Amino acid sequence: MDRIERITLNQFKNKVNVNSNFHLKQQFTHTHNLIPIEPMEEEVDISKQFSKERDEVNCYRFLGNLNIVASNVLFNWNGDYSYETILNYMDFDQGELDSTNEYVYTQGEILKEKNGWFYYLATGETNCNKEYLEPIPTRFPPLNLDGDSNWNVYLTYPKEINVKDLQFNGVSIEDGIAVYSGTTVMIDNRPMTAIICSINHGLSIGDEIVIKSNPIFPAVDTGYEGIFNIYALGFGDGTYETNTFVLDYVISGGLLPTTFDNTRTSFKRRIEGYESEYYSRWFKKMTKINEVDLYNTAFATNIYRDQIYSFNFKNVQDTSELTDHLNRPLTEVYLSIIKKQDIYSNGDNVWTTVESGLNTVIYNSDYDINTLNSVSLIDSVEENVNGTSETFFGDIVEYNKISQIETILEVAYHRFNTLNRENNNFLEGYYYKPHYKNQIKKLSNYVQVKYSQTDDIPDYATSLDDGRNIWRDVLPNDFTNNNTISFLNGCHYIYQNINLFVKRQDPCNLYEIPNITVVSGNCVTNEQFVETTPTNNFCE
Repeated sequence: MDRIERITLNQFKNKVNVNSNFHLKQQFTHTHNLIPIEPMEEEVDISKQFSKERDEVNCYRFLGNLNIVASNVLFNWNGDYSYETILNYMDFDQGELDSTNEYVYTQGEILKEKNGWFYYLATGETNCNKEYLEPIPTRFPPLNLDGDSNWNVYLTYPKEINVKDLQFNGVSIEDGIAVYSGTTVMIDNRPMTAIICSINHGLSIGDEIVIKSNPIFPAVDTGYEGIFNIYALGFGDGTYETNTFVLDYVISGGLLPTTFDNTRTSFKRRIEGYESEYYSRWFKKMTKINEVDLYNTAFATNIYRDQIYSFNFKNVQDTSELTDHLNRPLTEVYLSIIKKQDIYSNGDNVWTTVESGLNTVIYNSDYDINTLNSVSLIDSVEENVNGTSETFFGDIVEYNKISQIETILEVAYHRFNTLNRENNNFLEGYYYKPHYKNQIKKLSNYVQVKYSQTDDIPDYATSLDDGRNIWRDVLPNDFTNNNTISFLNGCHYIYQNINLFVKRQDPCNLYEIPNITVVSGNCVTNEQFVETTPTNNFCE
């Protein structure tokens, strides 16, 4: 290192001194070049670098809009802002012995509706004050008037299977799809057998299935045990194709109504001799309650003039270390929406606990969301879904080792009601679909097969009995795989518009839920529609 000496100029020693030249014997030399001798040049392909980053990064941000489509058509029976309030305003007239007891006002004169929300006009008011019935409209949107959320919103992913043993007609889902019943149909001028399933079967014409029975005492032989091919879907007339299929086979003597009773008969699809697996998937939380922002989407409203809200998960989600229930790199992330408890001004709970079930076409079947309530004999999949739950029931799927594809057969639905209605035996409540899929990566369209164990076989590959290792590649997020996910600043952006429909369980009394239908729904026959006469009252 060069030696440095400090020299004080004469002008700083005395005010009459002047500076003079001073020569050092030490020579100062420079040993480094500040500028390269030759210019540094390198060509960079920006599009190739962008694609490389896009392929390798597993970081995602999730945001979107949430449109709650709901109504207070099911209101409380008594208490403040209830149906009894409407009855009081209708003014029941207790007539004389010879008179007829009747209400002075009709229900239509007191009970008003606008955009699906029911209310009445408070008496003595001159400003047309609308009093909404409980549950009031502010209990349904993502945010209430105080800015608190009415729903918990999470990111989840399929991680567990068969957390609960789901059984249909006494058959565990792990043993296949249960046969609900059967009937004889005429197709192509000959009798065939239509098999009715408890849930969606996921079959196509030509598929091969194996039917098995697990007889209980006394032993019963249905005559349908064996391997068959699907001849048609539904009853051959285009109806009920998702849960019914036809076999070109009829047992000797014909099919009886009791053929499948108490036989625990079920079936599985077969591909190349390998039977499919059937199981329920359970979604695990990726986020916590406070990791999402909910806010008004400016002035946006739906066709019913209800406010639309936006959601934004504040943290970047790194999925590089996450695997699903099949030990594959994560390809699906779900937006899960769970109804929260609400509190009246007196501190009482508004809602019942949230239960989960299935929306099948079989009336009063196992876990049926349409007839699920506090006193029914239908069991729920989950009895109390809330913010403390770490996993949620998501769906029921079929998976075959040969195809390496999961087929979703049924999805979860959540049901809730007001405690006031339930305590007064008004058992019809609301239900909605809670989980919405985001496809963050895709599986290849072809199956990879290798017979020897090599380094390039992924650890999620399936080993078959004949020595084959079989799997589908998880494709990178590049444009060649038709991936349209936005990528910016080292992160993928998933944007989603969710229409959350909060539906009535039984608006037309099809399931005969114990209940007095105060407001009729849009039903099958014209007689079940409610007609209202328009008025000129500007307050309405």
